[in-house]
Amino acid sequence: QEFARQAEVFAVKFPKEQRRSIPLLFAAAEVCETYGLFPEAIRSHSVLTKNYPDHPATAASVAVVRRLRMKGKRIKLFGTTLGGKRLSLDQFAGKTTLVFFWSTAAQPSIDQIPEVIDALKKYGRKQLGVIGVCLNSNRQPVEAFLAKKQLPWANIFHPNENKRGWNNPIVKF
Repeated sequence: QEFARQAEVFAVKFPKEQRRSIPLLFAAAEVCETYGLFPEAIRSHSVLTKNYPDHPATAASVAVVRRLRMKGKRIKLFGTTLGGKRLSLDQFAGKTTLVFFWSTAAQPSIDQIPEVIDALKKYGRKQLGVIGVCLNSNRQPVEAFLAKKQLPWANIFHPNENKRGWNNPIVKF
């Protein structure tokens, strides 16, 4: 909390020191979020967006604040699967739904797949829904991975190459 407070004080007292202020505010926000200090994390990101509105980091801060404020709120999430079918969070109404962001190149997400499968087995499809959001840029590795792993949930993969990976509208939101 004190780190966040000091980062904010520095940014306010020295507004022209964006080279130092922005990393400090980001670091403070991340630490606060890690330790569950969400109001402090939101405040650090908000100071960044207010003091440095034209900096590229502002877009990331806006997205993080939006995410932190989403808890308990209904979101609109939809996309197209590899097979071309529309998949929407609305199809999972009445059950807890896990949105699982993954990539064949991100080993931590691959390592979490057995945990997600175990959760599905434990709670069943009537209680738990899973929507995968694949962040790969290229289709071929995804198709090969899914053919091998046979994931028991549908995965959104944007049909437009320019909107894949970190440019996916779901990720940006």
